[in-house]
Parts: sequence; C-alpha cells; structure tokens
Amino acid sequence: MMEGVDANIPIPSNPEAREQQGLRVNFVISNRELAILSMDPNRISSQDQGEDIAAFQNFARRASERCYGYTAITLSEEQFFALGGTKEEEETFLSQMQQSNEFREIRQQTEEYLEIVKAQWQKNYPQTFQTIQEITGLDLNKEVTVNIIHPSLNTGQYRRNNTVRWGHHEEWNNYSTVYLWHEILHSYLDYTDLSHAIIQLVTDNELRVRLNNRETYPPFVGHKNLIPLMHKLLPHWHAYLVNVPEDGKRDIFAFEKRLQAMPEFQEK
Repeated sequence: MMEGVDANIPIPSNPEAREQQGLRVNFVISNRELAILSMDPNRISSQDQGEDIAAFQNFARRASERCYGYTAITLSEEQFFALGGTKEEEETFLSQMQQSNEFREIRQQTEEYLEIVKAQWQKNYPQTFQTIQEITGLDLNKEVTVNIIHPSLNTGQYRRNNTVRWGHHEEWNNYSTVYLWHEILHSYLDYTDLSHAIIQLVTDNELRVRLNNRETYPPFVGHKNLIPLMHKLLPHWHAYLVNVPEDGKRDIFAFEKRLQAMPEFQEK
C-alpha cells in the first residue's frame, strides 16, 4: 500500500472549480511516527490487537533498553546521553524497529484502519461538510494531511501546517469523522480553553448528534476539564444556533469574540 492515499471527496461538475471547493484530505502513514508512538505504553486506548503492540514494545526493549526508554519517553534526553546514548544510535534503533516483523504486523493493522477511517470520512463528508460550514461560516477550502496511527493508540492532535495525527478505537458511531473535524477546526481557532470548548460544542456534540440520530446533549462529550465551561456556554450556544443572521451565514469568529468580551469568559 502506498504511503499517501487521497480521499475521494465529492467534486462539482465544473472542472475549473474542482480544486476550489471543500477539503482535500490525504490519508497517510508515517512509519517513523507509527514506530515511535507504538512504543509509548501510556497511549493504549484499547486492548484490541493489544498483544501485537505489546510484542513490538517487548522486541524494542530487548533490542536496546536505553533507546526504547528514550523513545518511549521514560528516559529524558539528559538520562539517555548520560547512559552513553547517541543520536546516531537512536536513528539506527528506529530503522531496525521499522524493519522488524513485529512492526510489520502493526503497520498492516494500521493500513486496514486507514481504509476504515477513509471510508467513514468519505461516506459522511457531504453531510458533515455542509453541517460544519452551516454552523461555523468558515471557508473550508484547503488541503489537509491526516497521519493515521494504530487504532489501539490514543492519538488525536492537530500538528500545525494543516496536518492531523489520528488513531483511536471507535467509542461510538462515526467517532473518527467527528474527531477529524475537531482536529481540523484547530487549524482555524485558537488553543485557548474558550476556543477548545467552542470546537467541542461544534464537533463533539452538535455534529455527533446530527450524525447519530436520537442522541442529545448534555451530557457533553469532550475533555472533562472543559465540561464546566461548556455548561456555562450552553445558553449562548443555543442562541447562536437559533438566531441565524439575515444573510444566512453564521460567524464562529464573531461568536467567540462576543464571548471573549464577557467577564465570565475572560481567561485569567
């Protein structure tokens, strides 16, 4: 399987507009990132295929306890060098890990997961694109790279430069779709608690409910530390969704700016 796989996103019939509409998403796998993250024992989000992750970690530990500890972040850089480690040794170690049978098993499972995530994204894209655009008013026209990690590893992060790292087991229907949109919105909004809570209202909750019929919120889904803030935001959020501007276009930036001016939402 090739490293880069382009998502087949619906395109308009006008050839001149093909590259001007919507998100263009590339799903890829980085062997290096997959190997590094697979060594981190704190990233396990599911026991599915957990024995294969454990087998890889055991192989890496036997190959070099020192390099494994440094890669798995149980050793600091200072400790690694104090034990005689070098950058050259680390690079050789990572290369060896990526050529192992244990890694090939994880890579195969990740390739299969990529196809699942890609298919789910493609299936949901027309509805979710329309929903996110309608809720936020954002110009969702860019190219995004999604670096897929093993599904048993807890990995969801916007990496800047329109790059997302994603891997997680499906906790509920359309889980990957919702959280890919969550990470993509981090490319538009700031990283304050308020911005993050707004993103969670848009994706983790409103988008989730619209995709999965008969679900409601609250209770909220999202980072637990932001749930009290989301409760405070809820009446303002409901008003934002109900009161559509005359031009029919909502503005998530203007919504955030109004909230920032309110004393109860000014971050200390």
